Amino acid sequence: MPSTVGLVASHYTPKAFTPADLPNLVGWWDAADAATFTYSSGQEISGWADKSGAGRHFTQAVIAQQPSRTGVQNGQPCIAFNSGVQDTLASSVSVTQPFTFFMSSVSYGAGAYLYWWMDGAGGSLFVDSGVGYYLNNVNVGNLNPGMLDAPVLLTVRVSGGAWYIWRNETLVVGGANAGGAIGNPLYFGFRAGDSRPYASFQSNLFEPMIYNRALPDAECVQVRTYLRAKWGTP
Repeated sequence: MPSTVGLVASHYTPKAFTPADLPNLVGWWDAADAATFTYSSGQEISGWADKSGAGRHFTQAVIAQQPSRTGVQNGQPCIAFNSGVQDTLASSVSVTQPFTFFMSSVSYGAGAYLYWWMDGAGGSLFVDSGVGYYLNNVNVGNLNPGMLDAPVLLTVRVSGGAWYIWRNETLVVGGANAGGAIGNPLYFGFRAGDSRPYASFQSNLFEPMIYNRALPDAECVQVRTYLRAKWGTP
């Protein structure tokens, strides 16, 4: 009979999932990670580093338009945007289809919206305005009531011109043909020169990320599970 003298019981602890575990991560900005921020003064953000390794960092040189890291969500610090002073962050992101985009945020008040947008002619625009989802200025889906003043997790998966959008775990736009890409630069925040009411971003932003492929459903669930546990989104 083999001797068991000197043997020590071992315990295997599985590695916790992170977005970098999935291939083709080309943008990952984590508001809870203090090491990814630079400031002009206090909590006013001049830079937000990309954790994907792709070097797509967000910046804002104009002090008056810098958001602050003063928001709190699920016990974690996050970025607070104030549309009244035109807070905006920009990054040199350029991703063509297919891609998958995750955005976790909460917006406040009747004049507040979740939104990301791209510069240049033909650039895509996504707006979660309390009215509908807009792609290239076309309303492709309506919202359910109670959107504002509550955290939300949005998943946008695009391939071959077909857009699929999930709000939390519910598919709200399926297969809309709106074309578009993620252009250069990518902005979060106020859209200068736009008089439409959804040109604002009175919101707290948690942890957006981009993959340059269409993630299958199982991988989307992995990312959403990670974000829900961290940020307390539904």
